[in-house]
This record gives sequence, structure tokens and C-alpha cells, in this order.
Amino acid sequence: AGVSRSVIMDNLVQADVPIVEGEFELDDLLSADKVWTSNVTGISYLESIGSSKFSTESIPFLQEIFE
Repeated sequence: AGVSRSVIMDNLVQADVPIVEGEFELDDLLSADKVWTSNVTGISYLESIGSSKFSTESIPFLQEIFE
């Protein structure tokens, strides 16, 4: 696991934001409210998978990590 990911996860836990991490089946992702990935440059929110749409509203305190 990378340093950025660790910082993101720590911030989410401190803010009591529910998170689920792991390997997921497609049906698990399709039932999510928000799906995102991260790397050293920031967070990318998935807009859709097929016809399923997700919230792409950024999580402000997480965006600040990368500014």
C-alpha cells in the first residue's frame, strides 16, 4: 500500500466516513454510492460503470491532501 493511500484511509477513519476496501465483484461496485481510486497524484472518482452512475462529488478534506 502506498503512502498517499495510507493518508487517505487515515483521514477517512478520523472523519468517521464509512469505507470498504478490498477486491470486489462487479455487483458489489454497482451497489456503491461512490467509487474512487487513488494514486500519488490524487483521487479519481468513477462516474459510471455501464449504466450505473455514481456520485462524483469530491470529498473536500481529501482533495486538500493533494493541493
